[in-house]
Amino acid sequence: MPKPPLPSPPTLGELLAGPVVLNLHETCIALRMRESRAYELLAAGTFPVGTMEPRKRGVPLLFRLADVLSFLGFGLADVAREITPSLSPSPEGDRGEEAA
Repeated sequence: MPKPPLPSPPTLGELLAGPVVLNLHETCIALRMRESRAYELLAAGTFPVGTMEPRKRGVPLLFRLADVLSFLGFGLADVAREITPSLSPSPEGDRGEEAA
């Protein structure tokens, strides 16, 4: 039976709207990877993103959002651009100038 298709990858905005720590499921969605493949790579020590703590039985794996974004090729400039509001001038003026 064929596997269902992977969901589309989240946008940078969607990733930034989430928590700064991701579990394995969230990390797999961001990386467009099946969890079974992630466990294979983790067991081989070749998973592309490092875990926050060493693997322990019964302890959920956690990953830093910054590490996931870095692996996906987003630099700090890209992230800052995404979260910084537009600085376009307003009709009233941004400096709060008073009428003379």
